[in-house]
Amino acid sequence: MSHYDFLDTDEYQLMNNMLKVDPLFRQHTISTLQANLEHVMKRLESLEIKPIEKKLAVQEINDLKKEAEFKDSEAKEAEPKGAELEDSETPKLENIPDVLELYKKYLKSLIMQGRNQTALNNPKIGIQDSEAKEDSDAALRTPSAEFQLLKIKSLTRQNSELNQENQKLTEELKNSQMELTLVNCQLADLRQGLGKKLNEMQNRYDDLINKVATLESMNLKESFDRKRAEIEVEEFSKELEVVNLKNEDLEAELAELKGKMAEKKEEEESLNLKNRGLEAELTDLKSKLAENKERQKKDQKIMEAELAELKGKLTKKKVSLKHVFEFRAVNQKNQDLEAELTDLKSKFAEIQEEQISVNLKNDELEAELTDLKTKLAEKDEHILKYQEFAKKTWIEGSVQKQKYNKLEAELAKRLEVEKRAEYERMIEEARREGAEDSEEDEEEEEEEEEEEEEGEESEDSEAPEEEEDSDESGAENK
Repeated sequence: MSHYDFLDTDEYQLMNNMLKVDPLFRQHTISTLQANLEHVMKRLESLEIKPIEKKLAVQEINDLKKEAEFKDSEAKEAEPKGAELEDSETPKLENIPDVLELYKKYLKSLIMQGRNQTALNNPKIGIQDSEAKEDSDAALRTPSAEFQLLKIKSLTRQNSELNQENQKLTEELKNSQMELTLVNCQLADLRQGLGKKLNEMQNRYDDLINKVATLESMNLKESFDRKRAEIEVEEFSKELEVVNLKNEDLEAELAELKGKMAEKKEEEESLNLKNRGLEAELTDLKSKLAENKERQKKDQKIMEAELAELKGKLTKKKVSLKHVFEFRAVNQKNQDLEAELTDLKSKFAEIQEEQISVNLKNDELEAELTDLKTKLAEKDEHILKYQEFAKKTWIEGSVQKQKYNKLEAELAKRLEVEKRAEYERMIEEARREGAEDSEEDEEEEEEEEEEEEEGEESEDSEAPEEEEDSDESGAENK
């Protein structure tokens, strides 16, 4: 049997009705019981039961009480030990007052009040009321024999009626006592079943709390992992920004170096152009020098031949100085050309030294370029690694986020199901309480109608008795 099937049973409804901690309902039940008992006592007092018969009735009531207590003790001993409710689990059941015990106490107090009233109204005891004194004064008078016979007959008739009513009351008391024992047994069974159901509900509640705790721990772990991944991604993004800034700086430096290299290349090209022009000039000068040397050699040969001729002519005393002056002019030109050659050689050496220094600078710049290229390659690899790691962390974060969303959806669904079940249970309880209240109202109306009918019947029964008394008084007067 499930929990909701148990809620639909009549036993659970009776248990709710009996164990409900409602002071108004309890007061109402106690007031109805008090009214019924007062009505019974009034009827007993109106019938004027003799002390002996009252003692017998009291003894029978006490015997019935003893039998009921003995049965209650046997039922309590027969209950299993495992069905006893612990103080920690069922504090509400211990605080609920037993209505039946209050009813028993009230019955005992009413019986004691009846005993005291019978003792006070008994003419054998020294205490007498005003009505008792009047009866004693009337008893001093000597009634007739017919009146005594009629009185004896009326008393016997009243005694028989009282005996019948006493039998009915004893049967009602026995039935009520049996009902009390049955109610006690049902209460014991209901308490046992309630204890089991409470234990099951507590276990289910503990399981739900444990599941909720595990889900909350999982959610906390996932949120922590997600926050950690977000923090790592933020750190990686910051590092990437720093690396990007460094790369921008390096790119700016590279651009500057490329500009400088372009300038250097332009300078080298201009120097190369100059060197080529100088080389061309040198080649021209070399060719001119070679031509001049060849001419000088030819001229020397010619001069030597001329000198030999001149010597021969000098010897002949016909010397002409014209060739001598031409030879000096040619020598002067040769000296000028040699001076120009030395200047060009010195300029060429300087140009070669400048070219060597430029080549060294170019080598240094190329080495710096290679270092920068290697650094850029390393940075690119580092950036690629960070990008791959960021992608992995983003994928893991998205997967964890999907899991977290799924768990949140499952929790929301479970909470909705539980809320719906609670709402349905509350609606069913409200409907049952409304039906029970309507049934109680109908029962109260029926009891009131029955009480009114009984009052009318008692009035009808008292009217013929008064007529008989009036007939008897008329007969005495006659």
